[in-house]
Amino acid sequence: MRLATRAAVTKLLHGIEAMARDYIAAGNEHAPTLFCLRKEGKKYKVDVVMLTPTANDTEKDAAALACGQVVEPFDAYIHLTEGWRVQLPAGADIDAWLAAGRRASTEPDRVEILSLHFVSRLGEQLFREFRIVREDGKAPRLEFERESEQPMEGRCANFYDYAMPATVGTSQ
Repeated sequence: MRLATRAAVTKLLHGIEAMARDYIAAGNEHAPTLFCLRKEGKKYKVDVVMLTPTANDTEKDAAALACGQVVEPFDAYIHLTEGWRVQLPAGADIDAWLAAGRRASTEPDRVEILSLHFVSRLGEQLFREFRIVREDGKAPRLEFERESEQPMEGRCANFYDYAMPATVGTSQ
């Protein structure tokens, strides 16, 4: 990621993270949220906010396609979502794991997470993941887990891919 892009989005990401911390501490859960951004000078500004709640894989596929159409005219977006993560053994075949009907949400060793994923039209990405810690008698809280600029994979990895598919003869 270019330093100018990181500088342009850092304050906005911190603001969204603070909002998420307060919301979770109050005992709430986040619906998947899409913040569509326009570049204004050296910063990104939120132009559109869209909730994308889904109940199953079919709805998640449809929401991802819709998000691709929504983000297409914007300079960047941030996708905020809660979910579950499991750590598979090194070398595990994720496709076989999924084909067997397994889902992170049903695994006993799952970890509840909140993720913030920034993606620009230029393909720059910044992914931040937080563990949601829920302890008896205490307000839920976020603990920072990791940050990555590596391109993500999956249905919600880059909504621009749905609006701007690769041209013939190129690969993505």
